[in-house]
Amino acid sequence: MAKEGHALGMHGVTHDKKKIYQSPKTVINEMDQARKTIKAVTGVDTLLIRTPYGSVPYMKADYKKAVKDHGYILWDWNIDSMDWHYRDQRFIDNVLAQLAAQSSSSQPPVILLHEREETAAELPKLLEYLSRNRYEMKSLDPSMTPIHLK
Repeated sequence: MAKEGHALGMHGVTHDKKKIYQSPKTVINEMDQARKTIKAVTGVDTLLIRTPYGSVPYMKADYKKAVKDHGYILWDWNIDSMDWHYRDQRFIDNVLAQLAAQSSSSQPPVILLHEREETAAELPKLLEYLSRNRYEMKSLDPSMTPIHLK
C-alpha cells in the first residue's frame, strides 16, 4: 500500500470498544502503538486516524481533543457501504443510493469499505461506476478537511 502511494492511517490495535474507549489516554495509546507499527513496517509516519466504529458515539469531546492535541487527524466517512453486512452486490447498490442522496452536498463522498474478500471481488464494479460518473479518487492527506460523523 505504501509503495503504491495509498494513504496509510491508524485504526487502533484492539478494535475492542471496551478497551479503546476507556479514556482519552487509551485512545491515544492505541493510535501511538499503531503509528509505531506502521512506521516500523513501511517507513511511513502518518497522523491520519479512523477510530473503530467511527467517531460517534464513542469519541467524546475530550477524546477528540486528545487526538487533536497529539497531532492526529481524525477522519470519518459519510457513506457507509455496509459491506460488513451485505457480502455481495447489495453493498454497491447501497453506496449508489447514498451517493444519489448526497448529490447536492458540498462535501466530497468518503466511502467506508472493509478488507473483505467479498468487498474486493465487487470493488471493480464500484470503481468503474465512480470513474464513469467522473468521481475523482484521491488518497487522504493532511491538507484535506476531514469528514466527521454527526
